[in-house]
Order: sequence, then structure tokens, then C-alpha cells
Amino acid sequence: MNTKEREKLRQKYLPDPIKVLFIGESPPDGGTFFYCGDSNLYKYTLQAFECVYGKQWDSSEAFLKFFKDSGCYLVDLCHEPVDDLPYKSRERRSRRRAVSDFGQYIKNAQPRAIITIGKDIWNHVQNAIKSAGLGLERPTWWFYFPAQSHQVKYVEELYVALKELRDPGAFT
Repeated sequence: MNTKEREKLRQKYLPDPIKVLFIGESPPDGGTFFYCGDSNLYKYTLQAFECVYGKQWDSSEAFLKFFKDSGCYLVDLCHEPVDDLPYKSRERRSRRRAVSDFGQYIKNAQPRAIITIGKDIWNHVQNAIKSAGLGLERPTWWFYFPAQSHQVKYVEELYVALKELRDPGAFT
């Protein structure tokens, strides 16, 4: 799937308004994609939602529709896959370059809460939030990406954040 196809699929699930903006580093290089329902991020995000809402969805399409209807949206700091790049190249060429454009995206989206997935991009997302002039007054979290033994921790921490966001008045 190329960038244009990924973005077209992502747009299919764009809520209005965006209440909770999930931010990942980039689409995976291996061909999977959250909005195809076949990535690790999808799998473990689904598990957290199942725990919070006490239900299971019949298909990835049904869950992604619920994700959208809940005001949740996943975007990536970098449009192109970077997981195949050496760490320094990821940092220099991709992450830093994306911050200013991403700050404008956040400013336009005005999410009520932000969840960053990936420790390595947390500082970049904070810089984008600041460049958007939003400050850090809205609820923000960062979680390790659900891989390399962080899967259970991701589900547990996302569960806590989603429970907090579900509480009455969380978005007022």
C-alpha cells in the first residue's frame, strides 16, 4: 500500500470532531496498517477498547467505525515508513522535519486529548503541540509501542487512559 492509498483509507475514518488524537511514528514498513486492521498497533488498541467497553466487534471494519464514532483518530508523525531506517536517520530526516507541519495539523484538528504511541517521538509531539500554541493543558499520554514485550503494558495503560476519558466531564 503506498502513501496515497494509506491516506485515502485513513480519511475514511476521520471523525468530526477529533476528540482523541492517537499519534504514531509512521506507518509500518512491513505492509500492515492500523486502518487495515492487520497491524500490532490495531490488535492491542482493539484489546484495550474491548476491555473498556466490555464488548467485542465482529470485524475490523466494525471496530474502526466505532473508533471513528468515538471521535478517535490515528495519524502518524511521519507520512512514510521509517522503521527500516537507522535510528539517527529516523531522528534527523524524519521526525524533526515533521514537527512544524505536524504542529499545524494539531492546531487545525484541536483534539481534546492526545495519545502518543512511541517513547522516541514523545519530545517531537510535545514540540508540535507547543508550536501549535496549544500548550499542554489538554490530557496527553505517551505509551511504549506495543512490541518487544510492551504489549501488555500498552493495553493496560491505554485502558486507564480510555477509562479516564470516558468519565463524565472528561472533555469539558
